[in-house]
Amino acid sequence: MKGRWHEDVVRMLTNWAMWLAGDTRHGSRSPFPAYNLAAPGPRAGNVIPVLSGEAEDVNTVISTLPLRYQRPLQMHYCWPGRSDRSKAAACACALNTYKDRLDHAHELFAQAWYARRSKAA
Repeated sequence: MKGRWHEDVVRMLTNWAMWLAGDTRHGSRSPFPAYNLAAPGPRAGNVIPVLSGEAEDVNTVISTLPLRYQRPLQMHYCWPGRSDRSKAAACACALNTYKDRLDHAHELFAQAWYARRSKAA
């Protein structure tokens, strides 16, 4: 499946998943280390920088997709260690339906993302 997906779309969705998993979405971490009294979350040691502004935009675009396509994207990117069967079960659909929805979700996301970008230009 991944071979058919646009590389830049996969990168943006991976960044979005890291943003969801990290503390950056809630703004609970201070840019000044002396004020960070609690221990950082498990993703704080990640060496890949999270592009928060882009992740927020991706989250906005994903929220415009129908729910039946949002869930497969969330399951695929936020739970990469789970099997496709368990992801399909979490989406309450058959395995082939899950894969079809995931492919279609990538297409819908790319269309919405690039349409939004062309309107901004």
